Amino acid sequence: MNYLNENREVYGRIYATTARIEGLLRERFTEDETTINRLGSMISIHFGTQRVANYTDASPAQNTRFNALFHHLLQEGIYLPPSAFESWFISQSIGEEDLQRLEHGLQSFEG
Repeated sequence: MNYLNENREVYGRIYATTARIEGLLRERFTEDETTINRLGSMISIHFGTQRVANYTDASPAQNTRFNALFHHLLQEGIYLPPSAFESWFISQSIGEEDLQRLEHGLQSFEG
């Protein structure tokens, strides 16, 4: 906590990284096929649903498609939370190389 209090710019970098991840997801998937929620440094993606604000909204989503994305990105060296019901927590350790790997992984996803 002391580090974060003394280095407040970390938050801006993390938020910018999260916004970039959101942009990569939106470039790859249409609004009609996904719901992408982002708040600060947390982000999630749900397939086949138009709005996700709670578990009830997320339950009918196409979780098999999320699972396919998870396993595809895992093979690309990208480690997501293994469930569509979990949020991605973005940290300052994600760099440009990681974002490029994510971009490539999303582009090569066929699911």
